[in-house]
Amino acid sequence: MPILKEDQDRINRFARLSNRIQITRNKTESKQKDLENHKDALAACEEFELMAEEGEKVRVLIGECYVEMETDEATEKLNELAAELEEDIAKEQAECVEIDKEMAGLKVHLYAKFGKTINLELDPEE
Repeated sequence: MPILKEDQDRINRFARLSNRIQITRNKTESKQKDLENHKDALAACEEFELMAEEGEKVRVLIGECYVEMETDEATEKLNELAAELEEDIAKEQAECVEIDKEMAGLKVHLYAKFGKTINLELDPEE
């Protein structure tokens, strides 16, 4: 059975979407870990605030460096960072849903045309 250009375009589109969704899911997983770390840091900061003396500062890891700030300022900054991460995670999850929908449509068409001669499933370790 010859492969038409339109079919090859669909196969290529599916491969690009598959790659994109894997990258997006990995980024989302990483951001979820960062979010958990921010929440842990926020809890520690709140505990420190109860024990700290007036004007005592904490060090907060932002990016790759520590920034010294007062506990209320640190709490506010950690809340901001957590909100940004939650927003990014929600956007990436919505993107994954859209990609999944498009991939499902491509799968239906390609499996209908090629049957078992084409494999569009990801390997479990990927």
